Amino acid sequence: MLSLIVDMALGACVADVRKLLSENERNAAMTQTTSSYTDLTTTGPSVLTLLTSPGSAALRIENSELPDPIQVDETENREVTRRLGAGVQVYDRNPDGTFGFREPQADLYDLETVTLRGIHFVGPERGTAQWADADGSRVVARVVERVDAPPPADPTKDVQWLKVQALTTFGDGAFTGVTFIQRVLTYGGQVPPSCDNSTTISVPYTTLYIFWAAR
Repeated sequence: MLSLIVDMALGACVADVRKLLSENERNAAMTQTTSSYTDLTTTGPSVLTLLTSPGSAALRIENSELPDPIQVDETENREVTRRLGAGVQVYDRNPDGTFGFREPQADLYDLETVTLRGIHFVGPERGTAQWADADGSRVVARVVERVDAPPPADPTKDVQWLKVQALTTFGDGAFTGVTFIQRVLTYGGQVPPSCDNSTTISVPYTTLYIFWAAR
């Protein structure tokens, strides 16, 4: 169970982000017909500054404070880095009118400098995703556990928290030897209940990615 102080910090964080991402920005992003997160990342610096400010204690959340299913075994793994993701979750309309997840498209920011460090995008195989760093390292991984975003998040608006297991890594750098990735502290990204007649929608989201490697 998350500690009370993390709940309070995350609650304040989410409330402030909801103010920054106006309804107009959200609606514009949700009615896009192509996969692009350019519009969101133009507002990224404001969101990132807020989330990485000293008051954002939630970003220091510990593995032991996460829901059990997405915790990583710290006897076999060690945390190597964290990245703040800001981008979109892309969905395509199915024949029955529902929307199915297609891919993530996000920029990855360093928590200390709030500078762009890499990108997050679809993987080479169905159900996989990739994280690539500016140093040339890259990891391909697949989700192994997921939980609904816990309070004070809203699971109808905020995408699930994930435990993702690495399949392979490339290059020499921050993501070398990564074994697991956790997606936590999500805001946004969930497909809305009504999307007009759009064939593709891109829903803005931010999240914290925590990367682990073998001890």
